[in-house]
Amino acid sequence: WNEFRLLDLERVKDLLSQPLMIDLRNIYKPEEIIKAGFDYHSVGRDPVLAAS
Repeated sequence: WNEFRLLDLERVKDLLSQPLMIDLRNIYKPEEIIKAGFDYHSVGRDPVLAAS
């Protein structure tokens, strides 16, 4: 799963029309994804929305 853990989140965000991360493997730390500006949903955790 390292290829996913090492994603350039800023680049990914720029490619998306809506900054939404759905993490089905819980490989990301929610605080890192939120810091990058994504809304974050993962299995077994409450969804976290980036500040608008």
